[in-house]
Amino acid sequence: MLVAGTLAFVGVKQLQRGVPPTPTGAVDSIKEDVATIKEGLRP
Repeated sequence: MLVAGTLAFVGVKQLQRGVPPTPTGAVDSIKEDVATIKEGLRP
């Protein structure tokens, strides 16, 4: 049981390290899109 708990703990830590918390590329792209649209709406 101790070995299974250790393996589960290590697996969870590896998953947390491998997945970025936010998709930074998508966020930056959306910010650029919003800025472009705002500039296009100005008279």
